[in-house]
Amino acid sequence: MLVTQRLSNDALYHELVADSALLDSCGIVGLYRIGDCVAPRIPADAIFDGHRLGREIDSPAPATPLPYRRERLTVGTHVSSS
Repeated sequence: MLVTQRLSNDALYHELVADSALLDSCGIVGLYRIGDCVAPRIPADAIFDGHRLGREIDSPAPATPLPYRRERLTVGTHVSSS
């Protein structure tokens, strides 16, 4: 089965951005597009967009993803204190 001609729906985003006075009066300081609003994609990618923005909402530029952080564990020698 083919799924073609999928289009993003960002009308609500553009409607809200156009009324900056309303955003200010509600105390909204940032408005970001995520998921299918940006581009149609598989559900896992759309969910990750929301997860990433939630994790990075306090970063200097939340709309721009931060580089991936990879934790690397090292196994060292444990020294006893006896």
